[in-house]
Amino acid sequence: MDDPSPSHISQADLDGLNRRALLRSGELVHRVGSGLIGIGVALAVGWLWQLVRFQQLLTDSFESGGIGIDIGGTDLRGISWTQRVDSIAQSLGSLGFAAVTVGVGLAVRLYSEVVTLQQGADITPWQLGDEIHDPDED
Repeated sequence: MDDPSPSHISQADLDGLNRRALLRSGELVHRVGSGLIGIGVALAVGWLWQLVRFQQLLTDSFESGGIGIDIGGTDLRGISWTQRVDSIAQSLGSLGFAAVTVGVGLAVRLYSEVVTLQQGADITPWQLGDEIHDPDED
């Protein structure tokens, strides 16, 4: 079995197959990381929207529109600044979850890029010898 024939898999074949499988997995992990970043950003935007709407609803419940905050005590709409801060603090867990989701997505993408580079593949669309076009020369 020292002499590989077409019907037998050699060590070089196995190494090549393993490398390609690892690169394909790296691509999938990179996409998953990008998806996690997108989900985290969407969660953060949702938290911000919820925060604004809740403040508007607080204001509307006191028979007036808009968000008016007077840091000195109580605003014209009857809601104190501390009550508004309390209402914001209750939803900070959602913002924290969004931040953790983005962080995990970034870490997963970084890991996939490190694995790709360790396998000798490129993570950029450029190849060695590509011509660089300077837009300032036009």
